Amino acid sequence: MHEKAIKVLNCIYDHQPISAPKIQARLKAEGTKLDVKTIYTYVRQINQFFDWLGCDEPFITSVHKFGYVIMHPLFSEGEQLFLSDHIRFSPLLNQVEKNVLQAKLAKLAGMPYQPEDQKVEKGPTAELFVRLTTIAKAIRMQKTLLFEYLDYDLKDDGRGLHLVKRVRNHGNYSRDPRHQTYLVSPYELVMAKGQYYLVGYNEKHPDNLTVYRLDRMDKVRSSQEPFIEKPENIDIEQLKAQLVNMFIGDRFADVRLRFHQSIFKAVIDQFGSEHPLSRAENGDPIILLQDFQISEGLISWILMMGSQIEVLSPLSLRQLCIERLQAALNQYVQP
Repeated sequence: MHEKAIKVLNCIYDHQPISAPKIQARLKAEGTKLDVKTIYTYVRQINQFFDWLGCDEPFITSVHKFGYVIMHPLFSEGEQLFLSDHIRFSPLLNQVEKNVLQAKLAKLAGMPYQPEDQKVEKGPTAELFVRLTTIAKAIRMQKTLLFEYLDYDLKDDGRGLHLVKRVRNHGNYSRDPRHQTYLVSPYELVMAKGQYYLVGYNEKHPDNLTVYRLDRMDKVRSSQEPFIEKPENIDIEQLKAQLVNMFIGDRFADVRLRFHQSIFKAVIDQFGSEHPLSRAENGDPIILLQDFQISEGLISWILMMGSQIEVLSPLSLRQLCIERLQAALNQYVQP
């Protein structure tokens, strides 16, 4: 790309929305002379370059009465948030390395100009990124969200155990007689244990904030219902700290856990719904966590479940749990 084209791009990055005559004036003040027609040509070349990179629509768009804006960046807002959070929470990078990658990502993605009424386009974009974009935009613009919240039932069809999704009917949206729709004022997206959580306000719980797992939110869309500001007496940072109990370790193994059916929702919430399930001889479900990290977080969670869960394998993890339980018991039985 021509050096002067890069100057045009930087000018749009830093000052959007900006018209071609204003680009011309700013560059002239910096010692670069360009006529308006050449600026038009450079914008076309920039769009051709980003089209080659994978932009589905023109990277730079001219908005009537405003000028040039980066309307369709290489990454959607949801994709950029996903990539940014994975960089930010990576245990493999130091802070300097994270800062360098974040700066590169922001430059490549561009700064999207999104009018309030702009729709999130569906299509080849993964549903995760569509939901992330919708929620991130609602948080930024202080718009309420409507969605359905999924739950799971454990079914045995004679050929094995299966998880069956169903929609919860504890919603608070008054216009839904089925009580399946939630109305929430969103405040923050938090990544914890590899999952996204939405922290927001639900009027059914006026004294607390509510937390929703992104992968269990369905039919997410913005709403014109009034947005409620975050209550000042609620500590959102403390709530986020409770969520971030990462399962990070340096050993990997296939982990088999037998658990009581009464806690299967807690198990699915903790580990996800994609792991193989089977039954023990006594009928209890068994979940297989393949190539899973053995960590203090995992051990603490297992011990927290008490007699409702048992480590079947690996034996090393089972022995660790036995030692922890024995040490705790010794504290109470010592004279």
